[in-house]
Amino acid sequence: MIYDFMRVLVFFDLPVITKKDRYEYSLFRKKLIEKGYIMLQYSVYSKLFNNRDAAVKHISSMKTDLPK
Repeated sequence: MIYDFMRVLVFFDLPVITKKDRYEYSLFRKKLIEKGYIMLQYSVYSKLFNNRDAAVKHISSMKTDLPK
């Protein structure tokens, strides 16, 4: 059997200086966890997908969750 899994890695570096910055960081992190991402290290998250099409579709939907 050949498995065609695709892993998506999310690397981010958000400022956490002001209270609003910390809130946006926390909100983005919570959204990643809700969508099934696993923390590999600080600001690096990973998720496994069944195929490339599912990963690409998920990436395009994640663009709405990005902090400003």
